[in-house]
Amino acid sequence: MDLGKLGQALARYNIEQHTEAGARMRAAPDRLRITAIFDVDPSKVGGEYVGIPIFHVDELRTKIRELSLKIMVIAVPAQHAQAVASECALAGVRAILNFAPAKLALPPEVRVHSTDLTLELQSLAFYTE
Repeated sequence: MDLGKLGQALARYNIEQHTEAGARMRAAPDRLRITAIFDVDPSKVGGEYVGIPIFHVDELRTKIRELSLKIMVIAVPAQHAQAVASECALAGVRAILNFAPAKLALPPEVRVHSTDLTLELQSLAFYTE
């Protein structure tokens, strides 16, 4: 995950779900916790955000394998989404939640769910008129 505004919101939500809601924490499998963030900003790399380590995107393949990551969330600018998704697939990721406004071309064994928040909001707005 990129540590932009959307990445920060997802990380904070993930932490809140695992720390504030005891019953949900026990029910939520550990495999659904955000365990790593990837970014290119040198001021963020090597640090942490809400307790989650931030690695450089160049370490993507290595860390995916090292941490046995199977699901990735992509929240990067559209022009970088395909390259990041391809790296994830090559490293063994089996599923991607794509927030980037880009259609991803990946092998069939990698499940991709894409969401566009702007389209979702426009869809909801239709019902309020």
